[in-house]
Amino acid sequence: MKLLYATIFCTLLLSHFTNAQTETLLKQSSIAASLTFESPDSAISIAQDIFPVAEKEGFVFLSISVLNTLASAHVSKGEFQEAISFREQALELALNQDSSALILDLYKELIYDYGDVGNYSKSMSVAGKMKTLADSVGNIQKLSRAYAMIGDNYRNMHQPKEAIQNLEKAIKILQNTSFHADQRINRLNLAIAYDENRQTKKALAIFLDVLSKGEPSLRDSAKTYNNIGRLYTNLAEDSLMTVIGIRNFDSTLTLTRTERIQLTNPISDFASGENYLKEAIQLCIQAKDDYMLAHTRNELATNYKLRGKYKEALEEVDLAEIYAFKHGKMFQKENILRQKSALLAMSGQYKDAYQYAKKQVAFNQQIINEKYTNSTAKMEVEFETLKKEKALLLQEIEIKQRTQERNILFTVGIFILLLAVIVVGAYKKLQNNHQLLSSQKELIEASNQEITLLLKELHHRVKNNLQLVSSILNLQAYKLNDQEAIEAVKEGQARVEAMALIHRDLYLDHHVTSIDIKKYVNDLINNLMYAYGFRPDEVSVEKVVEEKYLSVDLVIPLGLILNELLSNSFKHAFEDIDSPKLTIEIKEDSKQLIIKTADNGSGTPSAKSSENSFGIQMINSLIKQLDGVITSLNEGNGYSTLIQIPLN
Repeated sequence: MKLLYATIFCTLLLSHFTNAQTETLLKQSSIAASLTFESPDSAISIAQDIFPVAEKEGFVFLSISVLNTLASAHVSKGEFQEAISFREQALELALNQDSSALILDLYKELIYDYGDVGNYSKSMSVAGKMKTLADSVGNIQKLSRAYAMIGDNYRNMHQPKEAIQNLEKAIKILQNTSFHADQRINRLNLAIAYDENRQTKKALAIFLDVLSKGEPSLRDSAKTYNNIGRLYTNLAEDSLMTVIGIRNFDSTLTLTRTERIQLTNPISDFASGENYLKEAIQLCIQAKDDYMLAHTRNELATNYKLRGKYKEALEEVDLAEIYAFKHGKMFQKENILRQKSALLAMSGQYKDAYQYAKKQVAFNQQIINEKYTNSTAKMEVEFETLKKEKALLLQEIEIKQRTQERNILFTVGIFILLLAVIVVGAYKKLQNNHQLLSSQKELIEASNQEITLLLKELHHRVKNNLQLVSSILNLQAYKLNDQEAIEAVKEGQARVEAMALIHRDLYLDHHVTSIDIKKYVNDLINNLMYAYGFRPDEVSVEKVVEEKYLSVDLVIPLGLILNELLSNSFKHAFEDIDSPKLTIEIKEDSKQLIIKTADNGSGTPSAKSSENSFGIQMINSLIKQLDGVITSLNEGNGYSTLIQIPLN
């Protein structure tokens, strides 16, 4: 699974860089990722060579990928503190990029990393951030995963009730979806939580249902068979204790008729548990999973022990010991040694039982020492985290101060520029008036020239004033905290910018009373695309606009109408669209100006359709002012409008 995420990182990188140097670095990064688990030292060596180059060249996504590889390689070596350090560096870089998928993947890995060192409070904190982000971007798979990982943390903290609540939420989120693999894992973890909460029958029902639907691999099948066998054994043990009040069933006991009838169910459950555990053993052998094989044989030994079959139990625990000491973990070895010591004592082999009890105590002490080491590592991680958080807070304060200073300088610069424009304009006007006095002929020519210049100057000043208003609105939006207020101010800013474009073109073009509509539409779309955070390569724009000069009296209301319609598309239509597309067509037909706009969004959202919204009211008012008609069309996916305006 971790190798899969490494591949995803590399895929993201390929979409950002294509030159030869970067392709070489990406190949090396891919090799390092593939060696993460087979040869972590080699992976670390390669990644350490790549990272300084990527950092120097400013390849942020490549740097994130390499840091993630370093973290995963240290996890493979059991060096969890180093893994957390690298993963946090990767997350810090990713948070500055516009990639929620990348951030969610790093959150997921950090949840595991903190859990590995027993820092469940930090793991829970990261899981909460993952849940919030996944919910905000509508990623239900990652939202379900966040709840599931919170549930796993509660299980590790021995709080099964809370684990059950979160795992049930994770399952509910993915109901009636195609994420079958995630649902299978969630249900298996829920079954384990039920078992830990002493709800054995519920746990058993889930495992049996999962098994009936098929397993993806031999190893998964072995685990499920093992859990079913173990639960049948536990169920039989609980029933046995209820019936005759003893823990170990001995077939030589003299029982009453009623007790024999009551023992039917536990005996049947013991047999079912034995059968499932034997099937699990065969699957473990086929899958060559020695760790799971040792675990399953130890469970079968427990089944035999509870039934008084000490010979068969010792045979199984002897085999479990062999496989555990080949590939088992420390706690598994300690558990098997405890089991064998108890079985030897029950069989009357007290000397051997004592020797195994001594081994078990030694292993238990080693486990306690490791837990102490992990606790120390956890405190070190928390201390380093606090240091980083403090440094980030100081950096944030410094950035805010710099931003404030820059804004003040920017405002002063605007006023100085405005004053300079006014002075220059006044100077030009005086110069033109002086030339008009030269002669009567020149007076007529200069009069015409002055009218043109004055119109241009007027458009220039109006454009500057509108830009000043836009800048003031932008500064105001920056200081606001309420999102609705910010959106309202930004909408007003977009309308001002739409009018400013008209006066800019009037000023720059030799036509002072008419506008090239094709050029204006191009500029308007580019401005809106930039304003709403889209790059030109992200949105497919199809423009069919005739080269035509239109009167400024027509273009000003028409520009505001187009600004509202196109803004609605950029704000609302493309939220969940992989390949946004925008179409605009303007042509003259039978002394009418025909304007058609369309997008491939999700249809007519409430923001578009609300007749009470200011934007819709303004569009209708301007259409009425132009004696025009606007019609909403239904042409497949998306939202489209048709506007017809008579040309006088």
